[in-house]
Amino acid sequence: MTLNWEEEKAKAIAWIIEGSKKAFAAKAIDERAIRNVLHNNNLTVKFSGRMVDTVGLAFNGYPKKSPRKLARWIKLSKFAWEHFSEKDKKETVLHELAHIFVSEMVRAGKLKEEGTRRRRVVHGKNFKNMCAALGDASFSFARHDFGLPPHPTRHKNHKPSFCGCPERMQPRFHLSPNQQKKLKSGNKLYCRSCKHYIGLTKEDVAPMPVRRRKRTVTAHTSTRFPRDGEPLITFIDV
Repeated sequence: MTLNWEEEKAKAIAWIIEGSKKAFAAKAIDERAIRNVLHNNNLTVKFSGRMVDTVGLAFNGYPKKSPRKLARWIKLSKFAWEHFSEKDKKETVLHELAHIFVSEMVRAGKLKEEGTRRRRVVHGKNFKNMCAALGDASFSFARHDFGLPPHPTRHKNHKPSFCGCPERMQPRFHLSPNQQKKLKSGNKLYCRSCKHYIGLTKEDVAPMPVRRRKRTVTAHTSTRFPRDGEPLITFIDV
């Protein structure tokens, strides 16, 4: 299936403009963010034939090659685009646009950055609120959530695997050789959607045990000085 990439790029830009209007109407972004991202060709949309394991990427910052020039771009996978429906394409574009706008609002001081300096929370509360403001943005950020088939060359040694998701979604994952070795050596992989262990066969699928935290009661003690001839009394408040 051969697509006209210029037409696909024009569609993506139209979805970006439409989503930006919705976000501005919902007061999730301000005029400054609109001007910085959309005006003067500040945002670039491009397609990559090398992206197989990733559906889309978004960047808003200073690249290493030219650290003095601010760059904003959205990169989309050609392989994914050849298998996606129009709904999946629009959701993916708006998903990446949400990342762009969240980072723009954080840089302007309108939003507080989530996580720590060593570990940023990319798909946190700010991101979900921005997706809701854009309208049709997708919360999914994993390749297998879209049901993409394995790539004929890059995923040649990947084997299909199963989990507890509905039958129409099986096989849900295609495990790499390293992941297959982990399963065979006794390690466990689990699906975040259904909370079941992943297996190479349907018989290996099992629900994850529910871990309940033990409730601990801390005793706070307070001691007062006894009077003459009175034994020492300790009060315990539970």
